[in-house]
Amino acid sequence: MAGKQRSDAPSVSRIKARFISPWPTADADGMRRTLSTLQQHERLRASHGSVDERKRTPFDLETLSNTARPLVLWRLSAPAWEGTVASQPRPYSGLSLSYEAPLADSVPTIWSELLTLGNELRPVFGFVHLALQPIKKKAQDASWAGFSTKLFDFFDFGPPGCFAASWYGPELSAMIGADRLAAVGAEPRRDGSSRIVLHPTPWTLTGDELFDLQSRANGVLGASGVLGDYQSRPPEPGAKWKPIPRKAGP
Repeated sequence: MAGKQRSDAPSVSRIKARFISPWPTADADGMRRTLSTLQQHERLRASHGSVDERKRTPFDLETLSNTARPLVLWRLSAPAWEGTVASQPRPYSGLSLSYEAPLADSVPTIWSELLTLGNELRPVFGFVHLALQPIKKKAQDASWAGFSTKLFDFFDFGPPGCFAASWYGPELSAMIGADRLAAVGAEPRRDGSSRIVLHPTPWTLTGDELFDLQSRANGVLGASGVLGDYQSRPPEPGAKWKPIPRKAGP
């Protein structure tokens, strides 16, 4: 029947972004840089922020920049999201955003804005991923493996594999190798970093189709021995991964 949607038509139930950047957010300048980069995007801009997840205080850049503590952020207007900023004394910081049940017509804009944000944050590594239906349960679990990697897990085990969009900083890109990155369609950047976008409009795919693209890319990149295995419990480091010391040197 005309106009009737297929029961197996692709749909997006969640969009998540995770960026690990080389800015120490326990330092006011590092936190301000992270937040300012986010806030310059009108369609991403946080409306509220707090050190207490129970208190949605109107966003104030200077107050939040000087907290030297982890933050919870919210955008209450459409497209709404909830996020966090990790507070780290080392030169790494984590910014995470989560869109739950985004409206279908907002997904292309969210995707475009997050790709731009990722470029501007210059992450050591970063990801944007979509929860797509339909997808088999086993593929769903594998598709998200490592996405919520704790910062110290990254230090110990290495980065996870590809998501719908992935960024690797200059050092990680060099470790993976230009030939492998080129083989999966990575975009090289001037600073030696790279970005991989598995499909320009991933919301048009089913979850199984996106996972198939991930699997192919991870098969190529995994040969570098750099990627961690986050489907194992506990995670296992890549064969050639050298753990990053958790504390700054003497």
